[in-house]
Amino acid sequence: MVCDPSPVMEQVQAKKKPSLRARQKELRKKQMLEAARKLFIANGYSKTSIETIAQNAEVGVATVYTYFENKENLAANLIRSDINEIFWEVSRVSESLPDDPAEAVIKLIDVLVNFHKFITAELLREFVSEARINGPVGEVWDWTHRNQIAAIARVLARGKELGRVAEPLDVETAAALIIDLMDRHLNKLTTSGNTKSIDGQLEQFIRLLFVEWTPG
Repeated sequence: MVCDPSPVMEQVQAKKKPSLRARQKELRKKQMLEAARKLFIANGYSKTSIETIAQNAEVGVATVYTYFENKENLAANLIRSDINEIFWEVSRVSESLPDDPAEAVIKLIDVLVNFHKFITAELLREFVSEARINGPVGEVWDWTHRNQIAAIARVLARGKELGRVAEPLDVETAAALIIDLMDRHLNKLTTSGNTKSIDGQLEQFIRLLFVEWTPG
């Protein structure tokens, strides 16, 4: 799937300097998100209430609901914020990728897997494991997945242009396969302490795919 150059473009602000009111609203929103982040780390999502988030952010409960429809909507905003950091880095790295498509994909994957370091990665897994993926968090999950695939698909499409990826290859399907391998890798990271071994295995799998995808 090849879509817009980067999902973070959604976040680009108008050049006009925001008003004092707009800056205050953004600051208040950040206060609530950071309060929620700390509480999710300390107590977990399920045991964190909107009331506690409001108290720690030093705002009223009504203010939280003014900015976020419910706790899940707040969690979705927090997850999207972290994922945007990853996509900003993907955008930066994409400007200097090697011509070798396998090396380019591995370089992007090295950036994408860093999401597991964020607390919201664990939060997202909680929703997935408990089949609560419909709703705001599910929308962020789908958005993330689409844009991960898009980033890899662009590399494969460029590989085709350079004659280094077989022409018949469906780049979107191939990109989805690579992201599926990455997701499996991230699941292993949560249960194994030997991350170096897992990282090496993921790289091997990707290189094996390109044996089949290289022309001639």
